Amino acid sequence: MYTQSPLDKATMLDPGMTKQQVQEIMGPPVKSELAGNIQAWHYCKTGYSTDEFVVIFFRDGRVVQSQNYDVTLAETAGATGDCGKFTRRVEFRSADSVEEIRIR
Repeated sequence: MYTQSPLDKATMLDPGMTKQQVQEIMGPPVKSELAGNIQAWHYCKTGYSTDEFVVIFFRDGRVVQSQNYDVTLAETAGATGDCGKFTRRVEFRSADSVEEIRIR
């Protein structure tokens, strides 16, 4: 069975949402990474020649950003299987600018 996270639902996520709210929309992540007060949740959809991914970033338990990326067969050296095996590590680094999130 291959992972088929509802990646299209990521458009429903807003900055400031809690982890629980994200899980209610997206389900559980296939992978989670943590560095200090920043956490990244990976979601994926296994494809034929390309796997699709969405990473949701949380700061202090609230959504601050999301990113999309793909992993191709060429990048996995021809290895196939569930997309959960092919997540990319997140590069946690200091922000180039200050971000402000206002919660309504």
